[in-house]
Amino acid sequence: MFTRALALAAGLFMSTQASATTLTTFLNVDNDFEVYLSTSDTVQGTSFGTDSDGNWGTGQTNTTTLADGTDYFLHIRAIDFDTLAMLIGTFTLSDTDFSFANGGQTLASGDAALLGSTTGWGSYSPTTDLGANGSGPWGFRSGHDGAARYVWAGSNTAGGERYFTAAISYDAAPVPLPAGGVLLGGALATLAFARRKRAKR
Repeated sequence: MFTRALALAAGLFMSTQASATTLTTFLNVDNDFEVYLSTSDTVQGTSFGTDSDGNWGTGQTNTTTLADGTDYFLHIRAIDFDTLAMLIGTFTLSDTDFSFANGGQTLASGDAALLGSTTGWGSYSPTTDLGANGSGPWGFRSGHDGAARYVWAGSNTAGGERYFTAAISYDAAPVPLPAGGVLLGGALATLAFARRKRAKR
């Protein structure tokens, strides 16, 4: 009985734990990019994916896990080698514990919630719209949200590095149930002990 009570308490505790939220990025960048997760819009953060082969025609997926209770910034450093540059991306959150600045769990390039900079992390501005997916010299890049558009930070004819950011907010209310689960487990254990004592009499 005692063992069963503890198992039940442990089960209740585990059932109240939130599952981890996954951030997924899917990007085509002419030419290369690296994605980072940061807790500041002015600090680069930790890399969780890179594309350094210059093959912008093939989209790349990268994922990272978000910790509950923390607000984040998705950062993208994009590098263009020549005179025509673009970024097209679709970004998703696996659940509603977090949201992008547009209030949803999906963000596509061209949305106002994705900002760009020509100088580094900070001093962001709206991105430059280069047209819908399928337009211009890049053709259609499959796998993106239907709203995704080709964008860049500033002029896309100068080459060099550009910096993009998207805020991610933690929205879930705190869950106080784990402590309650422990209390319930203690109560069940006490009850089991009392029953065992009574059975011995």
